Amino acid sequence: MLSVSTHKVVYFHIEEVARDAIVAAGVKAELARDGIRLEYGNRRESARLGTRGRFDEYDLYIFPSLDAFRVVCHDPTRIESPVIILPTESIGGKFEHISRTAAKFFGAFPSENKPWFDKISLFCIWGDNHRRVFTEYAPELASKAFLVGHPRMDKRCFPKRMDSGTHTRRKVVGFTTRFSSFNDFANRSTFLQIFNARKHYYVGEDKTPLGYLYDMDKDIEDILYKEIGDFRIMLDLIYYLANEGVQIKVRVHPRENRLEWQRLIDEQGLPVEMSPWDEPFSWWLQNVDYVISPASTSFYDCFIAGVKPICTNDLLPYRKSHLFSGDVDTGDMLNHVFLPKTFEELADHIRSGDDGGATGPAISADLETLLRFETGYPDCYRSHALLREAILSVLANSAAGASRKLSRAVFQAKGLVINALRPIVHWQEQGSTFCLTKARKKWIDRLAA
Repeated sequence: MLSVSTHKVVYFHIEEVARDAIVAAGVKAELARDGIRLEYGNRRESARLGTRGRFDEYDLYIFPSLDAFRVVCHDPTRIESPVIILPTESIGGKFEHISRTAAKFFGAFPSENKPWFDKISLFCIWGDNHRRVFTEYAPELASKAFLVGHPRMDKRCFPKRMDSGTHTRRKVVGFTTRFSSFNDFANRSTFLQIFNARKHYYVGEDKTPLGYLYDMDKDIEDILYKEIGDFRIMLDLIYYLANEGVQIKVRVHPRENRLEWQRLIDEQGLPVEMSPWDEPFSWWLQNVDYVISPASTSFYDCFIAGVKPICTNDLLPYRKSHLFSGDVDTGDMLNHVFLPKTFEELADHIRSGDDGGATGPAISADLETLLRFETGYPDCYRSHALLREAILSVLANSAAGASRKLSRAVFQAKGLVINALRPIVHWQEQGSTFCLTKARKKWIDRLAA
């Protein structure tokens, strides 16, 4: 057992509440066993941290990526407490996209970020997909890689699946959306979205946007073709399945504007129920029989939950000609999902009851190999305990002094006032713009109960 003095306080940056809060709650519960307190942060809290004179209000900081940390900490010489990077997003796809995975650890342009990643005490990795980043990009940092598995696949993240009941029960289908390029949560115009996502955005600079690194013949219109086409297919499928008597739930991506979805549902009478925007994905999975989506790394979560996803990729003509090399649409994951060619084939699959219900499909040997590579399966089942070990190891070796309790108390008090006022002035919460009120913090705590 590592020896760590009590009264230590850890700061956990929650980037998107529906995605990351359940992990923060689980790690908080684990650390409580050691007398260590974990406190939640969000974009606003982290931005306020960036205005402080130095990074030492907390004994340790956890951020989801190096870029997210760099946005907060403009001067790495100010870092006095240890920092851990814990990725919260999957990348997926084939080997070519190792650059996108590397960006989570070393930033979009690693050569510019060396002063920051040199300061990181530990990089928490999910599996061999993450481990190869250090082998290929930064072997000198390999000793800082600590295997924790996919943190949202910890067993405590998955409550018991609903009882499938009899075949007379109405089937429940969940749609997950992926349309942030034209339905942005921050209300950035589509004009601006297209302008910033062009391949030649960095014209005149010696840079290549990572999304185009292996596909210099592709550009933003390829991304938009896929997303707009997938959106149209989803709308058509919703009406088709509703006529089949299927109950339909829509899970809006945290980087999308959920208010636009609600307006579409209300004004057009879309025959769907919009799921709670802040509900953990693993909880949502327990209450659907099938998940329908374009190719998505959320399929990994489905596999763990015992739900074989239905992928809509093959329902859109010419979609394959717009794919990026190494994108999630080209990964081995799609060998394990149902890929219907027609709406009728998809409906027959649901009518037959294939892969639905409380038990779901078994994990084959090939799928297990893929899950091990991407998510650290089966170690991911105890990810929060492994994260606790990572944090304890860093705190035990930290030379930083005790955190400034008074300074931290003032910082937290100001944050509570700011977050209490935001709902009053009609602030509309979205995935990463949620308010950290007392009620929200208690809600997050209950996720680990």
